[in-house]
Formats: sequence, C-alpha cells, structure tokens
Amino acid sequence: MANYSEGHICQCLRRLATVRRNAVVTISGDRRKTGEQFVEDVLCLAFGLLELGIGAGDVVAISALNSDLYLEWLLAIAFVGGIAAPLNYRWVSTISLILFIYLLCLFLSFLFTILKKLK
Repeated sequence: MANYSEGHICQCLRRLATVRRNAVVTISGDRRKTGEQFVEDVLCLAFGLLELGIGAGDVVAISALNSDLYLEWLLAIAFVGGIAAPLNYRWVSTISLILFIYLLCLFLSFLFTILKKLK
C-alpha cells in the first residue's frame, strides 16, 4: 500500500484549518481557539521541535494536565514523526524522582551534544 493512503493522526489538522477555520475548536478556561489558531500553534510547536533536532522515531516525554495545550504538544510531536511518551503526573514521589533524574540526565546529554555542534 502506498504512503498516500495510510492514515495519520495529524490529518485532522488540514480539515481544522479549512472547514473549522473560524470556528472555536478548543475551550480551556478563558482561552478559546479557532481551527486556524489551533493548527498554527501546533505547527509552531512542531517547528520548534525540529529546530531542537527532534525527528522521526525520537521519543519525547511529556507530563501535563489535560488541556488544549497538551493536545497541541501531542499533535506537534506526532507531526514531526516523534513518539509521545505521556508521563503520569500522579505517580508516587519516589518513582517521579527517579524518572526526573533520568530525564534530567537525558536532557543534559542532549544539551551538551547541541553545544558541541555549535562550537
């Protein structure tokens, strides 16, 4: 089967940008976003991920409360081909601390790699 016929979670973005362009598609507290605004924010996040070097197959851990912003992040990660790894913020503190230290080490390793490339 050819690539063009395979489904992708981000196919909804084109439809939101056209059919629901001026309609409110997300509401979170006082924040309301139209289809155009929502898609624009997802694409801006995706561009930022690409600038950071995130690409196809890279795992991106995210811990957040459910909101429109969380949905934007999940779609942006998928858009660049990344794999979203949602973390449960309700884990007990010991597990959270171990995971935090591990992710901090990964982040620092990534940061040092970027800094070496900039030199």
